[in-house]
Amino acid sequence: GVHCANDNIAYGVIEALRAEGIENMPIVAYDGNPEAVKLVMDGKLLATVFTNPHWGGGITAALAYYAATGAFKPSEEPKEHREFY
Repeated sequence: GVHCANDNIAYGVIEALRAEGIENMPIVAYDGNPEAVKLVMDGKLLATVFTNPHWGGGITAALAYYAATGAFKPSEEPKEHREFY
């Protein structure tokens, strides 16, 4: 597989592999750009990881607070609510 530092690099990797006739290589990238998400949905990119520490930290703190106060029970949430794409 190929691990790319960001989505833009992954776009180039996908094109380079396609030019060589390689279609099923697992590729993972970072940024979570809308175009990369579409490539994941189309099966051309295995994953893109959204990395925004400020947003992620805020959401994590809020979820931890709600879980600690009983307002949110992660174990009772359906699987679909506990997955990230």
